[in-house]
Amino acid sequence: MNKQILLINGLIKKGGNTDFLLRHLLDCASAAVNEVVLRSAKIQHCTDCEFCLSNGGKCCFNDDMSLIFDYSKTADYVIIASPIVFENVSGYISNAISRFQSAYGKADFSNLPQVGKPKKAIIILTGGGGGGKPVMAEKTTRLFAKMLNSKTIEFITSYNTDTIKAKDDMVAIDKLEKIIQEINAN
Repeated sequence: MNKQILLINGLIKKGGNTDFLLRHLLDCASAAVNEVVLRSAKIQHCTDCEFCLSNGGKCCFNDDMSLIFDYSKTADYVIIASPIVFENVSGYISNAISRFQSAYGKADFSNLPQVGKPKKAIIILTGGGGGGKPVMAEKTTRLFAKMLNSKTIEFITSYNTDTIKAKDDMVAIDKLEKIIQEINAN
């Protein structure tokens, strides 16, 4: 049986460092992929109306966020991919996370099950600058994965892309290859 991947693509542009790592993983992994490209998705930001708190976690907006919720139900893996922007995730990822207030509300406020079955999360983050570790981006994506009922099993990161492009970052490539082997294993 093919494994299912929900890919939450928070890329700002095609052909960059995050895109390279993401495409390499998808080209080599034997899995069915449901990709939600946030930059072209029609997702309204959370307005904190609290509709979700009194409606079983359901959001008042009916838009492309439903794709993430629906694909999450059958996924074995969740991949969250984002470049680092001001030491955090892209605005596209931030917007989607805001809409998970309804999932967060389901899990923590009304004791209903989280989104879908338990799954594994792989987080891909890249960024330039000083090459430091963007703690907020890691915390944010780990929380996003948790709200998708996912346990983060790997951070694939390339944090010094001003001097070493992700395609030349052997630490990131090695982590990627290990994840590909896991996905492709029976």
